[in-house]
Amino acid sequence: MITQESLSAVGVKSLDKDIKPDWWFISFSFISLNVFVFILIGLLIRAHNLKVKGQTNIFKDNEIKSSIYYDKLVELDR
Repeated sequence: MITQESLSAVGVKSLDKDIKPDWWFISFSFISLNVFVFILIGLLIRAHNLKVKGQTNIFKDNEIKSSIYYDKLVELDR
């Protein structure tokens, strides 16, 4: 059986290793990941807003452009 005594009998020295976390790496990784996620979400929201802004520009010179909603309204008004 492998114990500290049997290992020391054959010349193997066991050391109690105290592993400390690398707080700089953990903090930097956490902050970097959060910044990346916030930028990604911000870009997705920006792209969505630009798309919606382009789609909602349906009035030009008081004329209704082609869209399903306004086509249906014009059809109901007739």
